[in-house]
Amino acid sequence: MGRRPKAGSEKAPMPKASSRGSSSHSRSKAVPTPELRQALERSRQEERRSTREERVEVLKSSIHTTAVNICEEVGDDPEIDIRFSYTVMRALGESACHYISTLARDLEMFSQHAKRVTINTSDVKMCARRSKSLHQTISALAEHLAEERQSSRAVKAGANQEEESTDD
Repeated sequence: MGRRPKAGSEKAPMPKASSRGSSSHSRSKAVPTPELRQALERSRQEERRSTREERVEVLKSSIHTTAVNICEEVGDDPEIDIRFSYTVMRALGESACHYISTLARDLEMFSQHAKRVTINTSDVKMCARRSKSLHQTISALAEHLAEERQSSRAVKAGANQEEESTDD
């Protein structure tokens, strides 16, 4: 009796040489039919859609949980005598989800209108223009971030100049 190969160590059968060409590298590839291509594309689209829907549900759940946590935290504050019903907490979570969805669509439209693919601070400022205090806060934050970016670039540029002068 011969020895049995270990599990998983079986070798796949070698493909037979094509009778058309002399080289084994000139194997012909199966060309999918248009119906098969359409079915594959539908399958991919469905998979992307279900993955996206799952991510959206996870995000919505997270937003609802955060809304409930905030309501409970405010309700636990001894200085504030207020309690939130479960219905109100759910409504706040739904409102936050709706607001965020609307904000995301608006940001996307603003960047597309400017013929850009990337959303930047000017798009966020445009969305915040309806609320004066929010617009001021976002503008101040954007200025602060721009200053930080400039100072870090200056530090990097100074370090690069020092390296070049020590190399000479």
